[in-house]
Amino acid sequence: MDGKEKGAIRRDEFVCTEKPPENRLSWATQVRFDGEEVLVFALKDQEVSEYHYRFFHVLASLAGDLWSDEAQARYCGLLREELSARVHGEVDEESWHMKQALLRRETNARKEGKVFRDYARQSFIDTLTLYLHGICCDIDVETGPRQLPSRYLRKRLSALHDLYPPPSGYAVFPEHQEQRG
Repeated sequence: MDGKEKGAIRRDEFVCTEKPPENRLSWATQVRFDGEEVLVFALKDQEVSEYHYRFFHVLASLAGDLWSDEAQARYCGLLREELSARVHGEVDEESWHMKQALLRRETNARKEGKVFRDYARQSFIDTLTLYLHGICCDIDVETGPRQLPSRYLRKRLSALHDLYPPPSGYAVFPEHQEQRG
């Protein structure tokens, strides 16, 4: 390996033919090499919905690294509205924990600091994961005490629909399904 390749390879992950112990198991990884991304997924012994989720989550993470100023402004505006209204909940675990950390640490949670930016990026990734999964499959969002209320989730998904319209023939919301048919 030359020096250029050496820095691109993660030494703590590798592909094996036998399932490793649970504490060493990774269902997905990505490697950036010469400006390209290589995505690797382990599918054996996984439910279809689980590997769909992992696939869309990796894609959303890539988008979170590259989201446009327009997408950031629109999405962060929605988050600021939610924070002002003291909206409880999030889309997924990781953004939930980051939101709680933001609310504990910041006197003004809407402030454009590092903690807010990190939370906004993770919230965007989690919401985009749900959006992409919804384009692919008819999914249900599990309700629970940590779940973002549906009207706020709908606002986020509508913003993503405007920013990243689904391919022709695909629907995100029930009313789009009816228009399609």
